[in-house]
Amino acid sequence: MCIIALTSLEKYTHIPPLYRYRAGNWEGRDRAMFRLAGAQKPSHDLYATLDRKGTFKVEYLQEIEKKVQARWEKEKMFEMEAPDDGKPHEKLKGKMVLFPFGFHCTGMPIKACADKLKREMEVFGYPPVFPEEEEFYHLKERNKIMYGKRYTVYSPLDKQPCMDHDRSTGEGAGPQEPFQGKKVSFVAATLRPETMYGQTNCWVHPDITYIAFESVQDGVFISTRRAARNMAYQGFTEKDGEFKVLKEIRGIDLLGIALKAPLTCYPKIYSLPMLTIKEDKGTGIVTSVISDSPDDYAAFVDLEKKPAFREKYGITDEMVLPYKAVPILEIPEFGNLSAVFLYDKLKIQSQNDREKLTQAKEMVYLKGFYDGVLLVGEYKGSKIQDVKKEIQTKLVKEKTALIYYEPEKMIMSRSGDECVVALCNQWYLDYGEEAWKAQTEKALARMNTYHDEVRKNFQATLSWLHEYACSRTYGLGTKLPWDTQWVIESLSDSTIYNAYYTVAHYLQGDTFRGDKENAVKVKPEEMTIDVWDYIFFKDAPFPKNLRVSGKDLIQNHLTYYIYNHIALWDKEEDKWPKGIRANGHLMLNSAKMSKSDGNFLTLSESIDKFSADGMRLTLADAGDSVEDANFVESTADAAILRLYTFIDLEPPPSTSFHDTSSFTIGEYNFHDKVFMSEMSTKIKQTDDNYNKMLFKEALKSGELCSDGGMHGDIVARFIDTQAKLMSPICPHVAEHVWELLGNKSSILHASWPVAGDVDEVAVKASEYLMDAAHSFRIHLKNHCAVKKPKKGETPKPERKPNQAVIWVAKIDALKRYMKRVMPFVQATRDNVARIGTEALSVGLLFDEASVLNNNKQYLLNTLDLDSIEVKYTDEPEAPEKSREECAPGQPHVTFSAQPGVAVSVVNPAARSGLFTVTLTLADGDTVAKLKTKIAKEVKAIKDLSSLKLWRYKDPALGPRKIPVPGDHSARCQVLDEHAVLRVDVATSTVLLADNGKSLELGTQMVYTYDK
Repeated sequence: MCIIALTSLEKYTHIPPLYRYRAGNWEGRDRAMFRLAGAQKPSHDLYATLDRKGTFKVEYLQEIEKKVQARWEKEKMFEMEAPDDGKPHEKLKGKMVLFPFGFHCTGMPIKACADKLKREMEVFGYPPVFPEEEEFYHLKERNKIMYGKRYTVYSPLDKQPCMDHDRSTGEGAGPQEPFQGKKVSFVAATLRPETMYGQTNCWVHPDITYIAFESVQDGVFISTRRAARNMAYQGFTEKDGEFKVLKEIRGIDLLGIALKAPLTCYPKIYSLPMLTIKEDKGTGIVTSVISDSPDDYAAFVDLEKKPAFREKYGITDEMVLPYKAVPILEIPEFGNLSAVFLYDKLKIQSQNDREKLTQAKEMVYLKGFYDGVLLVGEYKGSKIQDVKKEIQTKLVKEKTALIYYEPEKMIMSRSGDECVVALCNQWYLDYGEEAWKAQTEKALARMNTYHDEVRKNFQATLSWLHEYACSRTYGLGTKLPWDTQWVIESLSDSTIYNAYYTVAHYLQGDTFRGDKENAVKVKPEEMTIDVWDYIFFKDAPFPKNLRVSGKDLIQNHLTYYIYNHIALWDKEEDKWPKGIRANGHLMLNSAKMSKSDGNFLTLSESIDKFSADGMRLTLADAGDSVEDANFVESTADAAILRLYTFIDLEPPPSTSFHDTSSFTIGEYNFHDKVFMSEMSTKIKQTDDNYNKMLFKEALKSGELCSDGGMHGDIVARFIDTQAKLMSPICPHVAEHVWELLGNKSSILHASWPVAGDVDEVAVKASEYLMDAAHSFRIHLKNHCAVKKPKKGETPKPERKPNQAVIWVAKIDALKRYMKRVMPFVQATRDNVARIGTEALSVGLLFDEASVLNNNKQYLLNTLDLDSIEVKYTDEPEAPEKSREECAPGQPHVTFSAQPGVAVSVVNPAARSGLFTVTLTLADGDTVAKLKTKIAKEVKAIKDLSSLKLWRYKDPALGPRKIPVPGDHSARCQVLDEHAVLRVDVATSTVLLADNGKSLELGTQMVYTYDK
């Protein structure tokens, strides 16, 4: 069991040295992970020689991690303990944080290993420095620990109670009390004493082997051997733990026996065969109430309808046919014969119809307990939940029944022994005591559990948890201070002890065992209860802000954790725990980790395979809920690429963020404002997600995106902010990038980035632009789709459009379309569900047409068009469909294909990587527009000012001559970018209008790029 505790040290001032115990100034234990040698970033020549898709990226990240760890080692950043994902986030915000990771080494998880450790501790010593003795001393002083006989899960082999962490199977299961009715020989177990009024028979499995054994209670009992073993530890036999078998009896030999059952109206009932009885549950003998048990009724109907079935087991007609269901309970909706009602309603066919019978059982048992009313007996008219216990007490008092416990499911101890329920003398914590429970519920209500499911699990546990055995006689652990023959049980001693971390560095002497002299020269035996009281009750380092542990510990350890804190600080509510975060287990590639199946990955293997930061990034992405996290190796591969890309984003030292060839400078444009606002939003969201320990969401919100051509100042802030946001999850990469930015101190000494003002108008305008572009792309796809031809016609593909008109609505122009208001209302309703009440606003905070015009180049690129016009729907030429489709914030687009002539444009430079492209020239195009079209096709062209277009002086023969590199200037003439083209589609000719002259271009042109 791994325990993690977070303690605030802000109020811990009465021991001055502890105030200096902070994450950046820890002295003491070295950690191997910080002893690695430094490494330098490979040269850019090395970049060029290695495949970017190979393992080099992992090796590069590992080299960075070694270099960063060497720096941390030199600066003594984490000599005591490395922080977990969420805690560097707190440190970036200027808080002092203690977040140790501890391993719980008490208990008996593996008996052989525990015995070995015990022998070693006898040799090497076991310094009693943990404060469990102090904790349990105070719990006893405050009457929270009692002594006496109580039912508990017990291991006969170990001869002691077997609690959750002593078990190999059955963890979380406790004693269950199937109320037991008894006569001379048959021992029938039931959880429903109120139904005994309706018994019609008794069930026995014909193939189970039963035993008859002597009981000190009332003669001979007949049950399964497993049930007899349980009873032997509960005072049913003469000698505790032993039972004398008088005879083994086959189940088939117990059928057809006449019996007298308590409370039933029938003076005599018979034992009948039921094939679904389980030998490992109950006593193997089952009471039958066919009026309210669907299983009983189905089995009884099988016997009624099938004479051959009765004959097979020697059951005569008088044992079955005279018996009818007895109305004993009235259940709303189901009547007074609920089993009969549901059998017919669900159309159950036989006792083998397990799925429907399970459904019926769940329906009738739940509703029967809460809403059922008794129709017979002295409690007639009472609700079942109110008199269930009274009926049980009545039967026991009349000696027609006994109390019997057994584990609610099979529990195997780690010694390989099947556990029973035994009545033992033991020390137990009085959990469930009303006043203590009320305080615990109050603490839970104020506590941050991070997930509602966790809170509900705690509430459910508090509703059933009662006395809990806190001691045993065998295993590792702390001895009870007032009764040293007992050892404190492992889950009980793991509640307050983590507070020991606050002073451990003074006492342990830089060793795990604490067997060396420490700096303050305090010996273990000098740490008396009075000393611990001084430390923890006088301005104690409490409350704990956070406790992190597995979800399987909610029902035991974590609930005890709350209870015990309340007991020790019952009058100091400000010392109560503030938060508990429960997490699931870890899966690998959507499957349970298993060595036998080969689906297994160790910590060291994952670091070797994916690097430390790549692994941490993938773990953060594995999930935030209490469900099992899923470590996916393909995600880890992608994480490596993402980290490498982020490092590669940092410009080389020779490039400044104010280099105009790489970045823009001056005032922020629309996209700059949007990006700055998005960064501020992400800072706030990431801070919130870290606070909630939602690391997957923090990963999403903490990863920003950028695009080329951005403002230099924004790129610098982006890299700075991104490094800080990701440092809690990927500290090595963040530290490396932080150093590349020229910072001298560690990023772990930096401050959390300050979120600036958010330009809501720019953000809304950007969202509008993205939504509009998405809508336009869908319209374009539909426009280009091949239309279904008429019968007999050949389908013709739609010509790819190269121009568009975007129509924007004016509110006044919409009044004439009031009859179409309902579709608009429906669209608005959908938008409300998507973006909230903002969708109800008729007007917009920005000018739609301006946003579209200012981002025309983006729209041209995303739609792959040559030209776009933005118009209002109140213009005369606006199509009727566009006027109908338009609404504020919902522009409409129409596409068209302008006719043109295809011309090829070639690049004469050798080995340039610039290729020949074919362009469609339209009438009225300019040379500047042609340059834009070329740059769109040839991605290597970034600077249009370095791009030149040439025409052949001889349009007919020029393209036909063998090209010689560099001779294009003699054969061609450069074109002025303001020149206009005249295109005649009918004759497929292209003329250049220049200074009043018309020059023929032919079908081929030349372009050069001198960059």
